[in-house]
Amino acid sequence: MKCALVGKSIGYSYSKEIHEKMGLYGYDLCSVAPEDLSAFVASHLRGTMSASGDTQEQYAGINVTIPYKKTIMPLLDEVDELASAIGAVNTVYHRDGKLVGTNTDLYGFLYMLREAGIPLKGKKVLILGTGGACAMVRYACLKEGAASITIASRDPENAAVCQAHCCGYDALPADTQILINTTPAGTYPDVDACPVDLSDAAVLPALEGVADLIYNPAKTTLLLAAEARGIACAGGLSMLVAQAVAAKERFLEGMDAAQKSPDAPNSADTTDTDALIRSLISETAREKRNIVLIGMPGSGKSSLGRDIAKKLHMTFKDSDRIITDVTGRKPGEIIEQDGEAAFRKIESQVLANLAKEHGQVIATGGGVVERDENMRALAHNGYFILLTKKLHRLATKGRPLSKDPAALAALYARRKPLYEKWADLTVDNDRYYKDTLAYILRMLEK
Repeated sequence: MKCALVGKSIGYSYSKEIHEKMGLYGYDLCSVAPEDLSAFVASHLRGTMSASGDTQEQYAGINVTIPYKKTIMPLLDEVDELASAIGAVNTVYHRDGKLVGTNTDLYGFLYMLREAGIPLKGKKVLILGTGGACAMVRYACLKEGAASITIASRDPENAAVCQAHCCGYDALPADTQILINTTPAGTYPDVDACPVDLSDAAVLPALEGVADLIYNPAKTTLLLAAEARGIACAGGLSMLVAQAVAAKERFLEGMDAAQKSPDAPNSADTTDTDALIRSLISETAREKRNIVLIGMPGSGKSSLGRDIAKKLHMTFKDSDRIITDVTGRKPGEIIEQDGEAAFRKIESQVLANLAKEHGQVIATGGGVVERDENMRALAHNGYFILLTKKLHRLATKGRPLSKDPAALAALYARRKPLYEKWADLTVDNDRYYKDTLAYILRMLEK
């Protein structure tokens, strides 16, 4: 028996991997057009034969995402008290022959805030967006005792559904303490989109916490800006996993023992729920992140990157090699013939495309850190490993920016603070190669 995620456009979703990691059932991703939602529920959940007479895949339960968390409610036999109070359903399951809707997003959302240390009690909260996720967040704010709730809408006059004070994006309350994004702005592949520009410290100066329900990428542009201001942040992966674990319990109610996989453990056998959630978060984050190697030219990024990717069964990408393949010239040739600015422009385009994808080991050029746009792009999904090596051991041949010891020393002095600013892990590559590789692999397992 299978379960599924239903939404309008969900190719970006991690839900299939997360649910199937629990080993209890298969899980599909189903993109459904708005006009087909009713027919989908009838054929895939109620078992009604399609107009063509085809046999349809039957689901023991579904998760519901944008834009159907509200519109699916009239199609169900029953909506439980929690989902009714919230005004949105994200989980549908079978109980006593009926289709029942509930909301496990609330559990996931509160888990996310708790783990990030972002309180709602007594805080002035600003919610971005007016969809089904907004309804859940508003309910959470009321439940947790927020001091005030304001909802930002592109059309605040027509946002009465919010049942709360509304404002436009040009009039955000300056005293906002907690900002929560429920819009899809910034979701892969449009990772540069951002509902509110927090790069200016004068924007929402009282902010203490920022939560973004988006989980792909791991760090949205909104979160990166908040992080740069030293504001507590939470991304949506922990919410996604926690709500999936809660939804799993509902799905199992709709399966009898014969429908379950014979190898699947009983739900009651599952150990500590928090431990399961933490394990799934950690495993998913490791699988989806990019490992980005930074450091001076000749520090070993390409050779180590290739072997790290091989050991971890990841894709290896070398930005300098991609530039050579695209232009037909090596980076040094481009710099000598067209100037460094021309090369940096090409490099930034290549990195912006690489940064959007997942599960890669990326070896970067030595000067990648000198453009903040490069590092912000890579930071969406990146874990940065800085490789260091004594300057006299770095090769200078064929490198126009570090062609002699004096130029190399000046270049390193300029780049060193930038490398250190972004590094999640710093590794001395003056030791034996095998020892360096083994150390990096051990650290990546943590």
